[in-house]
Amino acid sequence: MLAIALRFTLASLAMVGISLACVADESNSVPIDSKSGLKVDENEIWKLVNAHCGSCHSGRLLAQHSLDRSGWLETIRRMQSDENLWDLGDSEAQILDYLSENYGRNESRSDKRVRRAPLDQQPIEHDEDVEKDEVSTDRSDSNPQAEETTPTTSDEL
Repeated sequence: MLAIALRFTLASLAMVGISLACVADESNSVPIDSKSGLKVDENEIWKLVNAHCGSCHSGRLLAQHSLDRSGWLETIRRMQSDENLWDLGDSEAQILDYLSENYGRNESRSDKRVRRAPLDQQPIEHDEDVEKDEVSTDRSDSNPQAEETTPTTSDEL
């Protein structure tokens, strides 16, 4: 009974620690525009990004990506060639700065997908003899009882 109470206490403390870490992280986070979903910067470049990118995409879509400056430039070029995105002109440098700074590669966050550990299962064993019997076309060898119980002529009926 004491072990159960100790586990419950430890689990409760862990949940409190996680909650405090989340609250601390929220206080340090960059404000996000509620309409566009873009991170608000002090130079208000987010408005420029919203004007160009927000006409087709939600800012939340941008937040799902983590590209460096060259990756964002490659994405813009692909959209210009394949999706009829207009020339961004002088705004392109500012947009690339904003995207790479706010939605760029983050060294503290892992961009790798985390996979769960494989299950500890015993491998399925294949019996080669069984497989050979199933593939065999000669049924008389595989089931000798079938010959004894199956009538072969109408006289035996």
